Amino acid sequence: MLRYFAKLLVWTSIMITGAALIIASVLLHKYYNEWYNPDTTTHKQSDGTLIYSESMGNIIKISTYVLFGLTAIFFCMIMCMYNNIKISIAVLQTASVIVIRNMRILVIPIFAIAFTLSFLSVWIYSFGYVLAQANIN
Repeated sequence: MLRYFAKLLVWTSIMITGAALIIASVLLHKYYNEWYNPDTTTHKQSDGTLIYSESMGNIIKISTYVLFGLTAIFFCMIMCMYNNIKISIAVLQTASVIVIRNMRILVIPIFAIAFTLSFLSVWIYSFGYVLAQANIN
């Protein structure tokens, strides 16, 4: 199944990451304009001064620009690595074929997790029993 949807999965995850960066940048910029920008905020005291500190506003403003910059760098990196992404999709498709042929690769971790959880539950029960036998003075 992964073999057929590898390309869609990779490009969807890349675009969702890019969209999340854009949305976070825009929301942080909107938050700055609403609460900290002296020109656009409506949240002021009666004498016209800002309710919140100017230094915090500067930090949020700089964070907004850094996030916009990281978003631009992310999309530039995606454009520069387009061929490498295509190669990695081909590798992922080949790896999915190998995993399907060797289902033990998927089954062994499930048994290991089940054994670890059962051991941990017995250990916690025994530890609780030992703690319950102690006298606290």
